[in-house]
Amino acid sequence: MKSLSAELQRHTKANTNYLDIGLKILNLCSKASLPATELKAEEVAQIIREVYLNATVKDKKVKLIFRKPFDSIEKLVKLAKQGIADVKRHMV
Repeated sequence: MKSLSAELQRHTKANTNYLDIGLKILNLCSKASLPATELKAEEVAQIIREVYLNATVKDKKVKLIFRKPFDSIEKLVKLAKQGIADVKRHMV
């Protein structure tokens, strides 16, 4: 019975975490969709800190590494683009 209760608590916490992450994403998206000129410098900095884990510049190219869960979204976008490209190739 203890293990069942512990498992239920673990799932409840996970559901809460997903909800918190979802709300965080929605909040950031609503702010990020505004022109940067409408945001305070602190808000722009907050978006950057919350979305990116690291940013590097090499040979005038910027490489951004996303934080979780944004890294998962990036992977899904790449897969979607790849899938669209595959469909287009097969249509020709």
